Amino acid sequence: MPKITNDQIIKSFDIAKEIFEGNITQKNGLDELVLFGMNRNSASDYIYNYQCMMDGKLMTRNSNTFGTEYYLDKIFENGGETALQKALISLSLHLDYYEEVSKTKVI
Repeated sequence: MPKITNDQIIKSFDIAKEIFEGNITQKNGLDELVLFGMNRNSASDYIYNYQCMMDGKLMTRNSNTFGTEYYLDKIFENGGETALQKALISLSLHLDYYEEVSKTKVI
């Protein structure tokens, strides 16, 4: 599977935000990310993670380090401290979940 580029992650954030705000459908957003060269399943995972972060809910999909940091930075930039707190709760839940299912410790 091809590596997800930083440009694709940046684009996925913008698309996920548009979907979350109701400006485009998930299908259209996914189609746009596929046209941008992103694998459809990976694109779906990044959109899902954005939605979880915005709601402060458990994410069960993985993201690379750049993606996680970029999403946190942009969520803070767009929504302030309250939005960042929800995203950090989501990330904390994800780390606990990942450690449990992988039987490893995340550093």
